[in-house]
Amino acid sequence: MGTLLIIVLGISEVVRVIRSREGEKLNFTGFVPFAAFLIAYFSFVNLTGMYISHKIGYKAAKNPIGFSTYVGTNINSGGAWNPGDAGVFLDLMKQEPFDAQKVHDRLIDMTIQRVKSQGTDNLKLIFDKNKTMWGRDDEVVTYMIYGSGEEASSLLNVKGREWPLRYICNFYYCMIVILAFKGLLGQYRKEVSPIVMALLLLFLGIGALHTVVEVHGRYHYSAMVVFSILAGTNYLEKYI
Repeated sequence: MGTLLIIVLGISEVVRVIRSREGEKLNFTGFVPFAAFLIAYFSFVNLTGMYISHKIGYKAAKNPIGFSTYVGTNINSGGAWNPGDAGVFLDLMKQEPFDAQKVHDRLIDMTIQRVKSQGTDNLKLIFDKNKTMWGRDDEVVTYMIYGSGEEASSLLNVKGREWPLRYICNFYYCMIVILAFKGLLGQYRKEVSPIVMALLLLFLGIGALHTVVEVHGRYHYSAMVVFSILAGTNYLEKYI
């Protein structure tokens, strides 16, 4: 997610510079905070990786995307986590000598072979993954039920009110999405601001990312920030 944010900020800043009205007198000061964020982020990532490697006694993988990508291409599970792919991952981890990055590299190779063998069925997989990602917003009820145990909460009997709670969550989600779409159309009638551009790129990036890697209904939660801000733009001029 951090890498995606960096890409979004970078593209937004490039677009801002290109769209500058000052012609040759471009203002590059916006790149300063972006560069600082870039340096801080990758420094933190590398230091964290070194610390983890020191603690566990193994070198941490620099690009640990193999397993998530491998799972994300499983048609039978709809691109979601499944015990079969987890078993493959564990078997690779047991091989000696252990190398975390080689495990992920091996899974990437297996992912490529899986995608090739699935052919046009990959299109259905993409549709199913986006349906899982954006179709509903009631996962919190599931976690509340699992977390409540056998005894009902004194504050709210979640199990007894499961479907009304799911309906409320999905109704709220749909209203936010509708308002966000309306706000987006309203912003496009005006000059596109760097903030709106960054929000759109972030939203598209989240969707594109999970079209490839593992998917789950809760993974759209980070995009709710984008939806909420765009929905709020409907009332920007009225109250500010």
